[in-house]
Amino acid sequence: MTQLQTSTPPPTRAHHGRHPSLPPFLEAAADLRRQIDSGHLPPGHRLPPLREMAGHYGICIATARSALKVLQDEGLVYTRQGRGSFVAAPPTAEDTATADPCECATLGRRIDELTNAVRDLLRLTPQNTTGHQTAPQT
Repeated sequence: MTQLQTSTPPPTRAHHGRHPSLPPFLEAAADLRRQIDSGHLPPGHRLPPLREMAGHYGICIATARSALKVLQDEGLVYTRQGRGSFVAAPPTAEDTATADPCECATLGRRIDELTNAVRDLLRLTPQNTTGHQTAPQT
């Protein structure tokens, strides 16, 4: 298993080596993303267990799990129950070019319908004097 690297100095107890404007889970996700993008963590590579990742970044296990979830949502990593988390292979041109035009048109129409429904609901919702919406009176 490849050792995790950090682009910042190792965390200290007082400051945890964090950028003050980023939540810790986003900082850890950004660092892992950089390592994936640079090839230090190649496709198929097994990531360290959450406990090890948490210790490496000076964060709790739940925060490390949140960082991993960000990367999963971006399609950069995947998890297999009982086996761990792994770096995903980048999508191929074929993967990105297989969208069905009919399906896209249907989804576009559905988004338009939902947008219009939300606008209609907002028009029906009374507003208080500050301009904030209030709950309808029953």
